[in-house]
Amino acid sequence: MHYDDIYVQPVRKHNAPATPYGWQPVAPPILRAFCSYEFPFDKIDPNAEVSLIIINPQGGEAELFFDLSRMR
Repeated sequence: MHYDDIYVQPVRKHNAPATPYGWQPVAPPILRAFCSYEFPFDKIDPNAEVSLIIINPQGGEAELFFDLSRMR
């Protein structure tokens, strides 16, 4: 997670194995996985805007933005 010009690592994470989802005979397979990450409260303001950076093993990257004050 990127917050206030620092990268905060999760204190706990759970990455379940991906499972097939919405299988169709002619379409490419779709996989779905549920992942859980916990970040330390003492390093992040609960009313801040943060970005979650997701990096896949092949080197691709996605960035998701969250306004924590609106998530309650």
